[in-house]
Amino acid sequence: MKRKGDIADFFVKRHKSGPDQAQADPTPETSSPGSSQPGASQASQCEHRQGPSLPPPDINNDWPDLWSAKQTEDFKSKNPWLGSKNKKLGCLVCSSMNSIGIDKEQGVSLSREWMNFEIQVSGQGSRTTSLSVLRNKVRKHALSKAHTQAVKVAEQQKEAAIENAVETMTESYMKETEAVFRTAYHLAKKNRPFSDHESLIELQELNGVCCM
Repeated sequence: MKRKGDIADFFVKRHKSGPDQAQADPTPETSSPGSSQPGASQASQCEHRQGPSLPPPDINNDWPDLWSAKQTEDFKSKNPWLGSKNKKLGCLVCSSMNSIGIDKEQGVSLSREWMNFEIQVSGQGSRTTSLSVLRNKVRKHALSKAHTQAVKVAEQQKEAAIENAVETMTESYMKETEAVFRTAYHLAKKNRPFSDHESLIELQELNGVCCM
């Protein structure tokens, strides 16, 4: 004779067959350039927090001809905020920032040239000189007070977004758990067998109530 499951068995079963199982994807993070990946879960958005969330580093994949492919990759890896447009450089962080809030601090203003991707060299002089000029421009902007402040604001916005996502997940989980326990309480109050619990949960889900 089969033993009737209790409420603990029910939760174990729901946990194994719930949405968490679907998220355990063994596929490696790396993928081919043409492949598509499903949207990241809210929890996975907390990973790789090495800097502010930025747009793709290549605005139109048109970097200065002055740089070789190796130099381009080197600059991009050392300066993840660096972007390009029509062979001109710009700042992805500053361009995504609303200057309001940055300019409040006296003596601090975002560079319009970096925001609008207008950084280039004049073309005069040797290649070595031009490379040095461009390198100094990148370094100067990276160390500028306005850029540093913009990065700080971007980090704060990212942290706020993560906190809001976690809060939303927690609130949703609590509502789902409450629905399950209310159903269990109803069965006990009406002296109904616990075997009816899962079918009642399924009925609630069909009616639009999310129950874990």
